[in-house]
Amino acid sequence: SDRLGAWLAAAERAALLHGCAPDPALPRYPDQIQIDLLLAEALAEVGRRDEAIALRASRGGPPLPGDPHTVARAAAREAWCRGDPARTLEQYGKAEPEGPVDLALFLDALVACGREDEVPLAWSRLRTSDASVRLAAARGLFAAGEWRRGLEELWRVELGEPGRDDHVAVAHLGLLLSIMPLEAAESALAERVGAGGVTLARRMARDIADFIPGAAKSALVMRALGKPANLELDHSTLTGFSCEPHMRAAIEALFAELEPDSESSERRVAAAGRRAARRGTKVDRPITMVIDPMVAADRLVNRWLEVVFEAGSEGAPLARAAIYVAAQALARYLVATTVVPTVNAGALRTVAAEALALVRLHRAQLADPDIQALLAAIDPLLRKVDRWVGTRWLAAVERSCGIDERTAGDVAGFASKTGTVAARILGPEETAVLAASVARLHRERPEGWESAVAAQASRLALHTGRAGTAEWADATMAQLATKTIEPAEAIDVLHNAAYLAEGTTAIPAMHLARVLFDVGRAPFAYTVLVAGLPAATREQRVAALAAVADPWQAAIDIPLTFERASAAMFEALQKRDPVRAEKVGRWAIALDPDNVDVHRNLGLALAQQGKVIDALYHLTRGTRDQSTQVLAGVLFQNGKLADALAVLDHASRWYTRADQWIGFGGIADA
Repeated sequence: SDRLGAWLAAAERAALLHGCAPDPALPRYPDQIQIDLLLAEALAEVGRRDEAIALRASRGGPPLPGDPHTVARAAAREAWCRGDPARTLEQYGKAEPEGPVDLALFLDALVACGREDEVPLAWSRLRTSDASVRLAAARGLFAAGEWRRGLEELWRVELGEPGRDDHVAVAHLGLLLSIMPLEAAESALAERVGAGGVTLARRMARDIADFIPGAAKSALVMRALGKPANLELDHSTLTGFSCEPHMRAAIEALFAELEPDSESSERRVAAAGRRAARRGTKVDRPITMVIDPMVAADRLVNRWLEVVFEAGSEGAPLARAAIYVAAQALARYLVATTVVPTVNAGALRTVAAEALALVRLHRAQLADPDIQALLAAIDPLLRKVDRWVGTRWLAAVERSCGIDERTAGDVAGFASKTGTVAARILGPEETAVLAASVARLHRERPEGWESAVAAQASRLALHTGRAGTAEWADATMAQLATKTIEPAEAIDVLHNAAYLAEGTTAIPAMHLARVLFDVGRAPFAYTVLVAGLPAATREQRVAALAAVADPWQAAIDIPLTFERASAAMFEALQKRDPVRAEKVGRWAIALDPDNVDVHRNLGLALAQQGKVIDALYHLTRGTRDQSTQVLAGVLFQNGKLADALAVLDHASRWYTRADQWIGFGGIADA
């Protein structure tokens, strides 16, 4: 698990209930000993080695590894858990981060110690595909001003790992996004829109619209979002909760402050007062009229938890207040996604994510009617908002409320009174059934299979992030062959499938490249193949090259086969043409992603252009032990002394050989 504190807390609870008795005179049974050994493992993971060693020894378990690197990493984790990022960095200087948890802590420690300029270098050297590390990398890259790279890492988690429920972490990243130059976001969206990935761009633009003030002024962002539907919230859908009257009134007043200078907000405040009067209560907290919308949004984010905890620090009243806040925030956020972007959307999204996280902690205290009331609040909106937005939040509600566990798998039956929710909600069993249906239809291919698979596989892919992408792409190509859909629609769909499948399967990217070649968009086809082809099997790669051979040779000035491409890259380097060497080298990497010679040569081409971060990534995969020295040498030769020193300074914390320090000193003295 990447949540070390939660892991340790769960292990401690299990040991308290089911572990060995503290009195050594009492008998100890094998299952109790096993539970205590699992607690020792959790203690070791958070760096509490002394306690873990003692517990293992008392239960007859094997000793922990005692090599210096393991001990240093454990000390780094302990320091981080104790709130000491400086000592965390010191310990990771003794042992390079190994594994996603250590890398995430290292990146966060760099930012906490004011060394965020090292994050891009650390990420390029140690990069992994783990979602928790990607979020830490996004935080660090944003702090370092690498906005585009940070956005790409954020989108990879948000779109490709929906089952993790990282809504709170993503919303908190929105605070960093709010200071991002709009031009950085526009460049990322422009690439997707220009390539024909309109739907993918719309999903990416949602973060921009929610968190960057002034996003509505960007024609590109508004184009990506599409025409606003301008929905309005029906307050009658929020009446089914059992939240205490005084708490309900306080929560309603809190949300009514969002737009204090508008006529609609004044009507909401008056309506909240009338409802409180009918119940014989009053709004405890006076409404403060704030003019600046950003101030009002900040007040909502900062105050909602205080209002909820007025109901009590635990128990049913707290749970009922939390789910009512979640309903208010989520319903209002879904409405906000259909209008012109404002800062209110980001505030509502943050509160909805945090409130659902609080609901998850106290869901055992909730009665079924309160959870059904939450479903009823969002049900009429799901039919009208963007399907991806609705699907993502509906899945988060199901997991936060534990509907599958609560109903013993009868998720649709639990939501039977809310038609749209019942039709769209997916618990684990429904997801498994849907995946089996997609696989069967794709395998047997009865008449009309392509339409059925396209509908079901798209739903499965959006829910899981990866499953069903290959079947979705095959069905889309079959629909295009029968002219059921137009090429532009096929390109749009295949962009979604290829993005989600990247690193897992190359089938969607291969199909997309063929269609792009057919419509005369060869440069985009090249980009798609470079990104997607590394995941292909040998047979798939041969088939892909055969399918695009003719249009490739007609439109792209790069050798198609690996042998000729690698030779062309080496020739370009000898002719001091790093731009062509980079272009050819990226294609060679797509054909053979594990070839260390190609990685090294591509890294050299990138270094000659001053692309330090990309160069270090490929040099590390080509010559890991000497990557920073090689990069610094090339940068120094090309007159980029400051960049060379930055690379060496970052890497020097792990230097153990004299030649490494001699090289550093030679460049530093220049």
